[in-house]
Amino acid sequence: MDRNVHPTSSDSLHITMHFLGRQAPDRLTLLVSAGERAVASTPPFQIEVRGVGGFPSRSRPAVIWLGATVGGAHLEALANAIRAELQRAGIPVDGRQFLPHCTVARVHGELPSADSRRVERAALGVERLIPCPLPVGEVHLMESIAVAKGANRYQSRHIFPLAG
Repeated sequence: MDRNVHPTSSDSLHITMHFLGRQAPDRLTLLVSAGERAVASTPPFQIEVRGVGGFPSRSRPAVIWLGATVGGAHLEALANAIRAELQRAGIPVDGRQFLPHCTVARVHGELPSADSRRVERAALGVERLIPCPLPVGEVHLMESIAVAKGANRYQSRHIFPLAG
């Protein structure tokens, strides 16, 4: 694979529901309360992670992702419930539409088109390694911790079991 492509480590694979940016430590209680209300009526469900995409575009990606196909509507409904509860708690959220996806690599710099095809083939290889269907039974409030060199590290601050 191209040296400009940096795969996501398996222990960092996740689906971001909302990126909240830096939050003051005293807001943790608000975040937890909003999360608990958001998941209270959501039963566990299953997803399948399939299909390669890229941000800002598939042909010139900075991020390479696999989309959540089966179960994507459940993820979107959950993301909307979380957004509504965060807004109700006075916590600003990004206004972009939720796109259920799992980042599998980041691209630094430009890729020639031949390398783009190799990246897509590699992402499809990752897709085959992910067992499907995947159960979704909880949501984590994650803290992204910047690391001097390399990818951010993630720490779970709270787990919200789906209840339904």
